[in-house]
Amino acid sequence: MQVEFFQLNNSHAAAIAELESEAFSVPWSLNQILSELSGTFSVCVGVRIADKTIGYCFARALGTETEILRVAVLRAEQNRGVGEQLMRYVLTAAYAPEFYLECREGNAKARRLYERLGFVSGGVRKNYYESPTESGIIYKLSI
Repeated sequence: MQVEFFQLNNSHAAAIAELESEAFSVPWSLNQILSELSGTFSVCVGVRIADKTIGYCFARALGTETEILRVAVLRAEQNRGVGEQLMRYVLTAAYAPEFYLECREGNAKARRLYERLGFVSGGVRKNYYESPTESGIIYKLSI
């Protein structure tokens, strides 16, 4: 399976909105997506097979830190290494020595991925997520 990484822009907003709806219990609105796509410090990377967008990552790079805001891969494309390839690409594209992200406490698959990439748990945000209410694990990676 040959994947291609590409820079997202406003023309990809509708496809990202569809992925958001599938991936998250509280998806971002189209306006939130458009705002991130046009953000000064935004790192917005898509991954596709042929012409189909199958995943994306939104991050913000500020100085020496990058915060990973959203990562999603279509369910039908999961468990094929796409998420890990996407994260590795973003970790090199963001040009920052420190990365932060939050993950639902119950999202064992994502947590295993982040830990495999070298992220270390640095704290808990109690009841951070909604639908359902769940704590968030804060992760940090220093390169």
